[in-house]
Amino acid sequence: MRRNRFLGAFLVALVCAGASPSARPAAAQAGWSLPGSLRLMATTGLEYQRYTFSEPSVLGARSISVYAVPLDAALPLVGRSRLEFHGAYASGTLNRADGTRTTLSGLTDSQLRVSLPIGDDRMGATLQAVALLPTGRETLTSQEADLAGILASDLLSFPIVDWGSGGAVGLDLSGARAVGRGSVGLGASYLVARQYQPLSEFHYRPGNQTRLQLAADQNVGPTSKLTLALQYEHFDTDERDGTNLYRAGDRYQAMGSFAFAVGPASSVILYAGGIQRGAGAALVDGVPVYPRQQLLLVGSGGRVRAGRVTLVPRIDFRRVNSSGDLPDGYVPSAGGSVELPLGRLVLSAGARGQFGKVGSSDASGVSYSLTLRSPLR
Repeated sequence: MRRNRFLGAFLVALVCAGASPSARPAAAQAGWSLPGSLRLMATTGLEYQRYTFSEPSVLGARSISVYAVPLDAALPLVGRSRLEFHGAYASGTLNRADGTRTTLSGLTDSQLRVSLPIGDDRMGATLQAVALLPTGRETLTSQEADLAGILASDLLSFPIVDWGSGGAVGLDLSGARAVGRGSVGLGASYLVARQYQPLSEFHYRPGNQTRLQLAADQNVGPTSKLTLALQYEHFDTDERDGTNLYRAGDRYQAMGSFAFAVGPASSVILYAGGIQRGAGAALVDGVPVYPRQQLLLVGSGGRVRAGRVTLVPRIDFRRVNSSGDLPDGYVPSAGGSVELPLGRLVLSAGARGQFGKVGSSDASGVSYSLTLRSPLR
């Protein structure tokens, strides 16, 4: 469950204020046959990302880097049902202007899903039982919370959002119906959060999460498709030691894309969208309020066959505007990957570069990945 961005900074500020109770990239995949007809698909991979900042005072960091190793698996159950596991091991390092360094390593929270498809190709639905397992770090020092807060930034897209959020359980129901030359889909989910101890000073229970989704796509000509997706999220009141503390603002998200073929074996996708996050509301004095924020995202990607190799270029542009003290900024990004089939497996090597602004600070970043995968069956 994703809580407020910069949650680490929010928690540190909360403790300092002394609030009283009166407040996945692609990864390597390999399969092993099990007795009978079962086939376990396991995944792993490696990602590295690093950002440096010209003015460390803006985020309290001169540089920040992350290694991430996804740990995923899928196992067919009865009929078309499937059990899925998603998790990761990660290590992050924050270097400050004064030369001090903070490192946070370990497993992140994991996700366990049991999916049950219902219906057919014309009209179908999927019911999922979801458990967010608290396998990550629940309690952080204030220095570690600084690092976790930067990693949760919408502007600086890291492979790891947080190490631990206490866990949750819930249900997710989604369905789609074919309409003419396209389809329309609806989805709804509800997650009940678990109390945990993010800092040693108090216990914290995030508000339960409700999410509603609407999506539609339409075939345009023989080889093109137009897609639109809308999403709404609402969070109940956060609690500290059983007392109402904070209410996160509602979130609205819209994303549109246009995908089309280029020749017999290549394709391109263009996309644009945004997220509107409403301002939070503190329910006691001394608790910092997460401000209203808008994220704009535009970009393009493609797949180009060149003999046995597939080139996967990608460019995008992110811009964040905030009504409060969080820094505005923009980060263009360009890069891609090269895929090479190795029998039933695909070897992929990728790299990207980012250059932009975070507040008054120049920001530059690089990311690398090396993966090996086989499609889930």
